[in-house]
Amino acid sequence: MQKTLKVINFNASGFGVGKIESGQVVFIPGAVPGDEVTIEVTEIPEKRVLGAKLEAIVNPSANRIQHPCPYYNDGCMGSTLGVYEEKAELEWKKNNLREVLKRIGKIRDAVIEDIIESPRKWGYRERVERQIFNSDGGLKLGYSAGEKFVPIENCLLSDEIVSAAVIKIGNVIRSAADAQLEESARIVLRNNGKGGCAGLVFVMNKRDAVKVKEMLSKTGLTGLQIRIMKSVDSRFFKAEFYYEEGDTSIDRDLCASRIKFQPTVFSQINMEMEKVLREKVVEQLPENSSILDLFGGFGGWSMEYVKTKGGQAVVVESSKNAVRAGKTFVKKNDAEAEFIKADLGNFDFAQIADHHFDCIIADPPRGGLHDQVLDYIDNSGCALVLYVSCHPAVLARDISRLKNYRHEKFIPLDMFPNTPDLETITVLRKIQFQSGE
Repeated sequence: MQKTLKVINFNASGFGVGKIESGQVVFIPGAVPGDEVTIEVTEIPEKRVLGAKLEAIVNPSANRIQHPCPYYNDGCMGSTLGVYEEKAELEWKKNNLREVLKRIGKIRDAVIEDIIESPRKWGYRERVERQIFNSDGGLKLGYSAGEKFVPIENCLLSDEIVSAAVIKIGNVIRSAADAQLEESARIVLRNNGKGGCAGLVFVMNKRDAVKVKEMLSKTGLTGLQIRIMKSVDSRFFKAEFYYEEGDTSIDRDLCASRIKFQPTVFSQINMEMEKVLREKVVEQLPENSSILDLFGGFGGWSMEYVKTKGGQAVVVESSKNAVRAGKTFVKKNDAEAEFIKADLGNFDFAQIADHHFDCIIADPPRGGLHDQVLDYIDNSGCALVLYVSCHPAVLARDISRLKNYRHEKFIPLDMFPNTPDLETITVLRKIQFQSGE
């Protein structure tokens, strides 16, 4: 069923959004706001929207530009907004944040600061994850785009060090004639902060681990680590260690010093903007206070805070490798910080009942805060809460449930140029209720 329509928005994945005569919403990969397009409609009942294939652009948007990546037209969705003019992209991101806060969070008076721009629009990712998949006559390195794989020789989003590794690994995999894996594997390539690139591979079984080891050993990576995963979703937390060679550690600048951690530990993909984000978070905090840092990772916020503004911090984090890195840094740098390894979804907050906190920082995974964490924050009595999120809809949902706090301002940062994601610091102040309310 073909339709011609005007694209009115992006969705959270960066697909164009339009409506057909019935009023039903249509998601259109490759379309941008302002385009007039012809589409082939395909119903997707479970999403309660219509999916569509872009057949032709009848009249292009004034903000449409040529996408610089050759893989975009092949179906790679890693940089869906790369086809949209930069100024318009930033304007859309700010307007989208405002509209999502209004629609989901019922926040109609949001004070949103201007977006802090990334110094790099391309070549900013310190890590990429690709799949090694079976292809005719051998293996290829690529990107999963729905039901198909897009072979990729390079990625314009990755920085120079990671790009060079992607090219070399791709050549090695492609040259392994007639090689096949029982199941596709995942490979993470990370700038190690020391001038090289470390590799981390996840496979589903030992037979594939042996094959990957034979292919990727001695490929110029500073180090290679192979893990066997039980599922893709749990690969960074529950994968079994299988093999390691070289130096797989990652180094990052922190508090005029350096922190070292394992390649499975999370850090922001945009190293230059990670520093800006950390500084902006610390800027909101009063001096010499007690901070509770939830989902704190290796303690980046807390370390920066206690070393520059005094005070003390308690960091709660589920990753044992992140906690280990943070504790090592604290010991070396004499920082006033305590680490607690715990899954916050099942955390017994009685463990910290003896602590008094002035401020809370929460930087949860993309899915947002657990119910019990929201309840704890809302009843904590802390004067200030900072909620850091890369997902506007989840951010709006969560802060709307904090009845004892009011949003003061939103500080957006363009951590992920050419994508629809937006990192946002929300500053929340405790509401001072009048007696009898």
